Amino acid sequence: MAKRKTGSGSGINMQDLARTGAEARLEALRAEQAALLAAFPDLRGSSSGQTRAPQARTSQGAATARPARKRRGGMSPAQRKAVGERMRAYWAARRAEKSGGASAQSAGDEGGARKTRGRKRARRK
Repeated sequence: MAKRKTGSGSGINMQDLARTGAEARLEALRAEQAALLAAFPDLRGSSSGQTRAPQARTSQGAATARPARKRRGGMSPAQRKAVGERMRAYWAARRAEKSGGASAQSAGDEGGARKTRGRKRARRK
C-alpha cells in the first residue's frame, strides 16, 4: 500500500498518525476492560460479549449441569387431520354464532363458494 502524505514536502505520514491514534485507543480500551473485569469477575471468559447468568453452585463449588430440554415430537398426519377437523368445526360454530345462529351458507349460495370479507385490494400491474 502506498503511503499517503499531505502536502508535497511536509513529511507527515497520515498512516503512521492513524496507527498511533489506533494504538492509543486500543490501550485505553484494554484499561477499561481490565477495570470492568475487576468489578465483575463473572464476566471473565465470555467471548461473545453477552453477559451470562450466574451459575448455581453445589456444596462442592462445582457448577450444576442443566438437564437437557425435551423436544416434542412432531404430529403424525392422522393427528394433523384430527386437529384440522376440530378447528373447522370450531370456526364454523363461531361463524354461526356471529351471524345470529343462521347457517354458514346463505340461501343464494348453494354452489359452496365462500364469500370474501373485507375490501378487495386493487391488483398492481
